[in-house]
Amino acid sequence: EFCSVQKSLEKTFRQSMKNLSRETIILPSFYKIRHRIPGRVRLYIPALEKLPKDWHSLANIVQDLIILKRGIKNASIAPLSGTVVLHYSPDSICERDVLNWLEFVAMRFVDLCRSRTKLTMEECISTLHYLKRLFQLDS
Repeated sequence: EFCSVQKSLEKTFRQSMKNLSRETIILPSFYKIRHRIPGRVRLYIPALEKLPKDWHSLANIVQDLIILKRGIKNASIAPLSGTVVLHYSPDSICERDVLNWLEFVAMRFVDLCRSRTKLTMEECISTLHYLKRLFQLDS
């Protein structure tokens, strides 16, 4: 069952990567921009505050996924406050593309969360690492 979840995620990932380059992802209530300057954007994501505490340990892996995008230098996720701070190189990537990438990663994470009832935390971590390898292969 776990392998079928990974295969499904891989198929969704490949299709989403094709769509990401063609269209803008819009998730209107997903986040609110709290502050921005060129090269840095701070977001408030209400859903982060609602994550169970055992999911907080996944923040580091998700941060690693976010910074795989060329031009994003750093990502800091604070589940307790519901904030994400992204540092990027404005010469390499525009803010819109940074936010599109964040939405893409978030959608993959949401896909994983929906499967959580079937997966142990170890399997979730393994799946996030699997997504990380997929992202690395595609960049």
